This record gives sequence, structure tokens and C-alpha cells, in this order.
Amino acid sequence: MYRTEFLPLLKFHLRICHRLKCIPFKYHEESGCMKKFKSTRVLQMFRLQCVLSVIYCVAMFLNISLGPLTTSGRLQGFGLFIACLGATMSRWNYSIDIGPMQIINAFLDFEAKVIESLPKMPISMGTKAIKIFIYLVEVVAFVYPILLFLLLRFVPCTPPFILSIFSTCRHVKSVWLRHGVGLGVHIFEAWMGCHIIYSGTTLIVYVLFVGISFVLNCFQILNRRKEI
Repeated sequence: MYRTEFLPLLKFHLRICHRLKCIPFKYHEESGCMKKFKSTRVLQMFRLQCVLSVIYCVAMFLNISLGPLTTSGRLQGFGLFIACLGATMSRWNYSIDIGPMQIINAFLDFEAKVIESLPKMPISMGTKAIKIFIYLVEVVAFVYPILLFLLLRFVPCTPPFILSIFSTCRHVKSVWLRHGVGLGVHIFEAWMGCHIIYSGTTLIVYVLFVGISFVLNCFQILNRRKEI
């Protein structure tokens, strides 16, 4: 079930992650399992992104709590901060722990050695619901940085993002915006949002949610075998 229903989606997700260098693991086609990247460059970039994600969240929190924002701006920024914090906590793996990779490998190995030998069952409604959810997550992950960049181009002072920290942000002749610094900041924030959401959703979706669906499906198959 994992190989047929979710593995193609995971491989598609990983292809984008590899371009962003936001995941230190890859799917090895020959062995049929997840493996850690051997490239030092990829691992260093991943660690850098982990550190930047933490700094980014701290900057957001300080802006919300101490920055020149209105009450409505703080409430708006708090929601975005929580989402960013959750993704950052999910993707944090500075030591390159192989635990998350081993969980996926355990699913694949158990399915190949145990589930494949059992009678087949039709796809459950839960599995279909998880697949629809994954499609939605993939669309959101792709669209989010684009919409974020466009939002910041038209409303650069949107809280809790970087330019909203400065009280001069709303002035048309602000040095930050007049000399093109604003464009660089917007590109940086779009890049941050892109690798945070792609890296963070990898474990949340393909380990947690898909893992729950996989375990429940295994229980259904085993219970059906007992009844037979």
C-alpha cells in the first residue's frame, strides 16, 4: 500500500526537496529504500537552512512581541509564526539523525516481506482521504512561496515578515524599498518559506499521517486474515 499509493507522491516531493537541498535523504531506486546523501555540500546546505529557520522564527517572535505592530497585526502575525514554528520544529535535524528515514524504510520493508504475502484488500476510504490531503498539501507547498512573494511585493509591510520590523517601512521613500533592498528581502523570504514548508511537511505528511494510515491498513488486513 505504501509503495503503490504513497511512494510515487513521496518521490515527487523529494525531487523538489533535492533542488532546494532541504532534505538530507533520498530514495535509492536500486535498493528500494531511503538513504542519506553522501554529498557534503547538500548536508551543509541542509544544516544552514535549519539554523536560518530557527533564526527566522526568533525574528518573527521578537517582531510580534516587541515590534511596532498593531494588535490586529500581532494576531495576524501570530498565526503565520505558529505555522512557521511547527514546520521548523518538524524539519530540525542538524545532526542528520536517520530516525525519520528508518521509519519510512520500516514501512517499505514490512510491506514487502509481510503485507505482500497476504490477501489484497481494496483501498480504504482513509487511504483515499490521506491521498487527497497529500495532493492539497503539495499544491499549497508549491503555491505558498509564490503567493508570499507577490503579497510582499504589493504589501511589503505585512506582519510578521522582515520589513514590518522597521517603523519606516510604510514610507514610500524608505531607503529599504527605494534602493531595491526590499526586492532582495522578498526573494529571501520566499526562499525561506519554500524550503521550510517543503522540508517540514515531509515528516509531518509522509511519516506521521501516512504512517498512521499504513498502520491502520495493516491492522485491517491482519484482522481480515484472522476472520478467514
